[in-house]
Amino acid sequence: MSKKACWHLHIISTAFLLLHLTGCGIHKPFVSMDGSIAFKPTTIAVISGNSSEPTQHLAEFLSQELSRRTTLKVLGQEEISRRLEKYPVNFSLFDSFEQEKPVWLLPEEIKKLDAMQKRLKSDYLFVIWGHNLSRDPSGFGNNITYSITALGNLYQYPDGKPVAFTYDQNDRSMSFLAIFKGEAYDIDKLLRDSAERITEKFVKATSTGR
Repeated sequence: MSKKACWHLHIISTAFLLLHLTGCGIHKPFVSMDGSIAFKPTTIAVISGNSSEPTQHLAEFLSQELSRRTTLKVLGQEEISRRLEKYPVNFSLFDSFEQEKPVWLLPEEIKKLDAMQKRLKSDYLFVIWGHNLSRDPSGFGNNITYSITALGNLYQYPDGKPVAFTYDQNDRSMSFLAIFKGEAYDIDKLLRDSAERITEKFVKATSTGR
């Protein structure tokens, strides 16, 4: 093989590696619907959009991150479960993937959310889904790649209108520790990473950082 051909192969291989490491897809962890969001000292509750384990864990991790990194009063998942007769509930997702400002909750599901808010008495409800968790065994170098899409909307009360959205695709390659701890270790890390990404953008958009 000529030096020129080898150089071209090196460029292609490097580009493929960078693409794998940086990921591709949609990365909008937290976006305001209309400019900045003016938060006063207030309460917020992260609502698990369904009863699946990925979604419940993402809601738990996001609650922890918001509590740790913002000045808001964050209702924990245990407190939410205590105040609500049934939690989590399975909210139906609306197909908003092509919308510029997606609202994921079906219009007819809003009554459920409003009923939750009356019991929680929280100024904001952040509904979140851990959507389409997948496991790809054909990743770069024959490694397993885990991926998930975080979907969400922040609802402001008493109006109950969505003021921000989350549409963030995230992936993680199998780590060395997963050999000993199992794939649950990497999935847990993937969900925690998504929660951290969302919180990072949330803090910047709302100016609520500690």
